[in-house]
Amino acid sequence: METLGYAPYVCLYPGNIFRSLKYWQKYVDEGRLKGVINEDACYSAVVLLVGFLCAFRIDAAYRKFWNACDYSYRFCGDLFNGTCAMLAFTRCSKAPKEDVDQFRHLLVRLVSLLSAVIIGELEVGVARDELADSEETAKTPNFWSLQLIDYEGISQEAQEELLSASNKPEMVFQWVQQIIVGAWNKGIFCVDSPIVGKAFKELADAMHQFHEAQKITEVPFPFPYQMALQLLLISHWIITPIVTVEWTASVPWAAIFSFAGVFALWLFLGLAIELDQPFHATVNSVDMHYLQRLLNHRLLAVIDNIKEPIPSLSQTAKRDVSRRTSNEVSTGGIATVAVSRATVTNGSFGV
Repeated sequence: METLGYAPYVCLYPGNIFRSLKYWQKYVDEGRLKGVINEDACYSAVVLLVGFLCAFRIDAAYRKFWNACDYSYRFCGDLFNGTCAMLAFTRCSKAPKEDVDQFRHLLVRLVSLLSAVIIGELEVGVARDELADSEETAKTPNFWSLQLIDYEGISQEAQEELLSASNKPEMVFQWVQQIIVGAWNKGIFCVDSPIVGKAFKELADAMHQFHEAQKITEVPFPFPYQMALQLLLISHWIITPIVTVEWTASVPWAAIFSFAGVFALWLFLGLAIELDQPFHATVNSVDMHYLQRLLNHRLLAVIDNIKEPIPSLSQTAKRDVSRRTSNEVSTGGIATVAVSRATVTNGSFGV
């Protein structure tokens, strides 16, 4: 919201100037400004041009914002899908139980760390090179502000290596790949290699989404376009009080017309600048911290239930289910849900 705050201050100049000119024209030197601009066609053309450029600018920022939102949710979804598949492949593993548990817990911790370092890179953007050289960042990296799953459970050597790395997401992703390959060599997976390769691809797709999102943080809006738009806005800002002084005979309304005309254009420019920073920790940015917490909750739910019994068909299940009995099955299902809700409402969990 900081970029939107300057719009009213920018408009104070034309509003006050317009009011002063109108007062001077009406009470001091009547008719002096009548011959400055006889036709409003030139001014209307300038307003149309500036309005078109502002509309294009905010449309580009709007599309950038939603692309950032799309990439963020996609890389979190790909990370979860790939991790969930890898954990499922260990369900019927014949490898030693200790090796299987170690792989599961290490994979969950590294995926949570991978998501955190990706978010940290996106929030920093092009400033990461400057921050990498500072001692403060080396001691407290930016991903520490995010929720992590048992970061201390990772070996101390790996933590020190990560802090000194310049490309943290790529390093953690390489760790994830290496432990998966190591698990395959130990026979931890109970499926064939082509199936494991599909889960591998989902993890790689998450990194692809991250690299796509980096374009948003590192490639700014073209500078020549920004300068041309700024110059036109400043020209409009200067000309507006002089042109609109003939629109009304009221001094207060003169200030209001001038203020509103300039405020609308500068407000949209401020909105575009705000939307241009979708990964910065602001009110109007994508809530990356929420995505990190959401991914952690999903990973913990999977790792907690990996040893639980899987669903099986009950002895009372109807095995002659067909299209003819679909209505009966649906009705029974709805009735069961209704009974369950009534039971919970009454405070009883009995069957």
